[in-house]
Amino acid sequence: MKQYRDTSVPRGRVLCHGTGGLSMKAMLLALVVIVVVVGVFAYVVHRDPNRAQTRAAFAVLHEESSGVPKDPASLGYLDLKNQGRQEFDREFSVDQAMKETQSWIVQGTLLKQEYLLRQAEYKLA
Repeated sequence: MKQYRDTSVPRGRVLCHGTGGLSMKAMLLALVVIVVVVGVFAYVVHRDPNRAQTRAAFAVLHEESSGVPKDPASLGYLDLKNQGRQEFDREFSVDQAMKETQSWIVQGTLLKQEYLLRQAEYKLA
């Protein structure tokens, strides 16, 4: 067995290469502890009386939750397949969104000014 120089390990003990100075027994003990803890955790989860409820709660995460109806006859159905690509790009473009946003900012500013005017009139009355 090869001995490493300049180590604090007493003679007769061998370091496991690449383990940061842990002996093979310490590594095996750590591995056994990890396996036992995982086993106990799996047993507790398997014996949990609320296991069915937990699975149902996690199953909700896999459901599609967009809220958009799939039936073409229902209200709110988006028919994006029959709409032309150019028309879609024009109506839902970034430029169109920015124009509408600017319009909303102007409308909001006007409403706020009207509110402040009414508030001032009320205080002066």
